[in-house]
Amino acid sequence: MCGAHNATGRGLKAMNDNTDIGTPRIAVSSCDLAASARRCAQLTLAGWDTIRVIDLVDCLHIVSREDADLVLLQFSTDRTTETGFSNILREVSSDSRLPVVVEIDDPAQVHGHRLLKCGADDIIYSCTSAPEMIARIRALLRVRILHDQLNAPNDVLNTVLQRERRLLRESQRGDGGSQVMAKTDPLTQVDNAGSSRSLLATEFRIAKRYNQSLSLLMLEVDHFKQLNDTHGHPNGDYVLKDLADILGRMLRDSDAVARTGNAEFAIILPRTDRTGAAHLAEQICSEVAAHTFNAYGKEIRATVSIGTATYPADFEITEPELLWYFADQALLVARDSGRNRVEPVHRLDETVRVRLRNLYLSYRCSPAPVRPAPVGPQSEVDCIA
Repeated sequence: MCGAHNATGRGLKAMNDNTDIGTPRIAVSSCDLAASARRCAQLTLAGWDTIRVIDLVDCLHIVSREDADLVLLQFSTDRTTETGFSNILREVSSDSRLPVVVEIDDPAQVHGHRLLKCGADDIIYSCTSAPEMIARIRALLRVRILHDQLNAPNDVLNTVLQRERRLLRESQRGDGGSQVMAKTDPLTQVDNAGSSRSLLATEFRIAKRYNQSLSLLMLEVDHFKQLNDTHGHPNGDYVLKDLADILGRMLRDSDAVARTGNAEFAIILPRTDRTGAAHLAEQICSEVAAHTFNAYGKEIRATVSIGTATYPADFEITEPELLWYFADQALLVARDSGRNRVEPVHRLDETVRVRLRNLYLSYRCSPAPVRPAPVGPQSEVDCIA
């Protein structure tokens, strides 16, 4: 069957009547492999990604992972007992606005009204042409995007209120106020570097004990000094605060973001593998590049570079500080390779990663440890030899 993708709240791009909707993922479910293959081919020709599933349980699994933006259920005449499945999909999905289209064999069937009553957003038939199907799906996705845009201000307000309530609760616990101040960056109100390193150590122990993936993104605002020089430090501070809010909206409750330097942020992603980390990093890059920072009447544009590392997929990583170090090295490569890009550390040659690990461990054990030299894309081995 079919699924729902907000991509980790990381969903469809905004559009209007004259623009495309981005690249949504459509989950197509049918026991008829030929029918689902035909619809998938038509959707692919329209420029959209498709996911083919057969089993209802697989469909629920896809929806729960938020891997699709719209569900197309192909029902045969003998499957009318499943007419309430669209509502079940919405209950499993964190996105209550998940569009569900149901396709049935024959327009003469009397079950169409039941499907709509049970939660389907639209009905099509086996004889429905590809252009009509595409138009109907496009309309549903447009409604969903407009709904998201209308709710965006409320989502931002709720995020801010939740953060303020959390800080208030912590400040009311004895000396909680001083503890919050010690753990929070005063400008952006996200965690600071010390707090994030402590959290990373805890998450690393959990990931190691339960054999789970743990990813770390290291992010830097490109040419931030130039931005400050051009627009002034107050505007630069506004960009950092707005960026922290953007990151907070794109993350799950279990994720954590911290400001670790002047224009650097670390994002801790528990139970996230390489693919998930890279997908989120690319979305952050795109979101920031498309965003206009309205700072005190000035419209400012900015981009970010991101390095990613994942335990245990990146086998050189055996401790939390190595995860931090490798993600930082990947960020340096992204910056030196042109900026406004994502660089997973596993793209580096394996011999380079092994030497980096040995170099890090040797510096860590030395009497006066220093940060190892960055690894550039053109002279990786020379930098660490």
